[in-house]
Parts: sequence; C-alpha cells; structure tokens
Amino acid sequence: MSTTNKLFRSPEMQVWDMRRWNSALDLGLGQDDFAQLPDPPSEPLDPGAAILLVPRLPDRFGKSGLERTVEECIRRMLQCPVIERGGRLARMPDLNCDAAHLKDIGGRMYKPGLGWVIIDLCSSTWKGRACSPYYRSLMECCAYRRVAGLEVFAALAAFPDWLTAMDGKDIPFVWAPGLLLMIDHLDHRTHPYTPAISYRAQEGAVIIGASLSSNADTRFYVPRLLSYEPVGQ
Repeated sequence: MSTTNKLFRSPEMQVWDMRRWNSALDLGLGQDDFAQLPDPPSEPLDPGAAILLVPRLPDRFGKSGLERTVEECIRRMLQCPVIERGGRLARMPDLNCDAAHLKDIGGRMYKPGLGWVIIDLCSSTWKGRACSPYYRSLMECCAYRRVAGLEVFAALAAFPDWLTAMDGKDIPFVWAPGLLLMIDHLDHRTHPYTPAISYRAQEGAVIIGASLSSNADTRFYVPRLLSYEPVGQ
C-alpha cells in the first residue's frame, strides 16, 4: 500500500520502523502486539490525512504508559535527519510528561499495544479560520470527531519529512489538543495549556513548547482523528 502524500511513510514502513524501534530501545511491545495488529485502514482521499500506527507503551520504571510513549516519541524525533546533521530539538523546561502534569482529555481508556488511526494533519487550518484548541469546545470545533493528542507525537516520530516540512503556512505547525498540559504554579482551569510543536528551518530546530489553549494562531493546526482502530482488534 502506498501513501498519497510523500511526506507520510507507508503503513508497511511504519510497522518495520516500529519493530526496529521497539527492539533497539526495549519499549515493552511484544510479538503479540504486532500479531494482533489489524490490517491498516483504506487510504484517505485527503492528501493531508495520514494512516498512522500509534504505539501505546505499557507502564514501566515507575512511569505511566502515556508518559513513556510521549517521551519515547520525542527521543525518536532526535533521529530526524535534520537533527542528526547538526540541527537541534529545543524543549520548554516546564513541559513535563509525568502523570501530575500531562493528562489525556480524550476520555478513551488507555490500553497498551498498537493501533491504526487516520489523522488529519496538514490539509488546511480549517479553511484559514483561526481556531483555538481550547479544550472545552474542541469536540464542537472538530465536528464531533476526536481531537488528537498522543497521536500527534506518534506522527512526529513516524513522519520526519512532514515534521521538517512544517512552515506555519503551507504546512501548519501543530498543537496536541487532546493533551492537557499543567504547568507548576498555574491553575489549569483558568490557564489550560496544550503542547505545541513547530519547526524553524533556518536553524534546523524542532521546538516543543506549550500554548495557552485559549490562543488562536493560524500558523498552528488542531489535528483530529478521522478514524480509529482499537488496540489489539
């Protein structure tokens, strides 16, 4: 199966990459996780939508599966060719991924394993309209489709060509609106933040920061899930 957008890797390549990543770093995914993985969904017609293999790692080393998955996706981003050739990854100091600071607000039960999604990443910034990732109205903004959270980090790790093509114009930067980021000394009920990822081509720099969720910025897109395959089914 090929992909209509050359910035996205094929499902077959993603499975191969996932096996290599799992073996090299002992992520905790077993052979059963790969054996139970269903066939990928049909190719989306929208060139900005991608078939994405999403890992959900098990709890280990005193860390939650969500924390481990986000951290390992960030580690995998360090293998992006631009960074390996001398670029850099800059991360906001207050961006902590432990259970006290990062919450999945999608409401779906976390189950370790592998699953497929179709994620709308970069086709448009909702037709040029500035959209806030303010989490209380996300479902309405996304026409009742689930906003992406963990899946955004999985895409950043899986699609390095897409990551380094982001310019905030033709290919928007991204929020991870399905994740609520709590920053020490701030009340997240009045200051809800979400992770925000951008790329500065002049510096070869991937920037992982945070955005106040009430902000509206047309350079950033609010990724959403167009389909979802439960883990292990």
